[in-house]
Amino acid sequence: MDRQYFDDPYAFKPQRFLPSNIAHHPYAHLPFGAGPRNCVAKRLALMEAKLALLYSVYNFKFEICGKTAEPPERYYNLGVIVPKEVLLRVVKRVH
Repeated sequence: MDRQYFDDPYAFKPQRFLPSNIAHHPYAHLPFGAGPRNCVAKRLALMEAKLALLYSVYNFKFEICGKTAEPPERYYNLGVIVPKEVLLRVVKRVH
């Protein structure tokens, strides 16, 4: 609500955020995606996901199952070539 970036900042004018009308600083309006209102637990959730992956790789061995086609069938998805189906066997590691 800074007059430096918005004329009449207290008026409801949704058209001021249309791409053709944006002439203000790109970080002048950050409703939810970044800045002080960013999700507090975002880094915690990312760290927990990394730890879960690390735990899985450390305690289990992932092998390609015999049912997986050799070479694997692939398809094109959003600019990336992705294997169609890869079946894995999960074996507990003995430490």
